[in-house]
Amino acid sequence: MESNMEHKYGSFTPSQMANYKQDLHRKVHWMLIYKDSKCNQDYLSVDVNQYIISVLIQLNGLNSILNYPSSFITLMSLIEGARLELFKEKFDYKLYRKILLQVHALIDKLPESDGDVFE
Repeated sequence: MESNMEHKYGSFTPSQMANYKQDLHRKVHWMLIYKDSKCNQDYLSVDVNQYIISVLIQLNGLNSILNYPSSFITLMSLIEGARLELFKEKFDYKLYRKILLQVHALIDKLPESDGDVFE
């Protein structure tokens, strides 16, 4: 039986963490859609930078609640790298997409219960 994931205010159940990971996948997916020239016509008014910042703020909160696991450094730095790509004079969607696909892979590795290892 999987155990809850302890944090500084109590614990999350494995299903809560699994649901959170699904939500995070959706948020990262929208980062891709908002910048994909093949399908972003309805979202040109979205401030993608601000959207990414809001996701980073949420992750920073989780980072604090989980008592700053070192594994969050890679996850958050990759998302920040994707955000910084937005400001390049020659925005490279392929690189942006590659970075966010790496983020998806890391999300899959996020622990759902105590004892899970996130590398």
